Amino acid sequence: MAEDGNKQDRQAQQKMMQARAMQQQAQQLEGQLQAIQTALSEVMQGLESVKALKNEKELLFPLGGGAFVKAGKSDDKILYDVGAQIIAEKDYDSVISSMEERRMELENALKNAGANLNALVKRAQQEQFQ
Repeated sequence: MAEDGNKQDRQAQQKMMQARAMQQQAQQLEGQLQAIQTALSEVMQGLESVKALKNEKELLFPLGGGAFVKAGKSDDKILYDVGAQIIAEKDYDSVISSMEERRMELENALKNAGANLNALVKRAQQEQFQ
């Protein structure tokens, strides 16, 4: 009988360890979701700004504290981070296209991370009732 009690204790400990591992995975996935959502928000905001600036001749840049500086565009090029901290001069349409691609990649990553989190939650619920 003592053996049955030890077996049940081991099984309970194993379930607790599995539950903790799943909880840690869920927290990691939630962190990924938040990071992806932040990046997506930044890309969307940047995309809107680039589209709005495309046809403007004069721009206002916020300095902080309610102060702005006026600046004029010298040409139809914009500096864009193409990755690995490499900045390239590109035309507005190329930047818009690149940002649209990035937006789609982030939306797919967000969808996949959400699906992974939902699958983990479902698996955790199934484990709980076994």
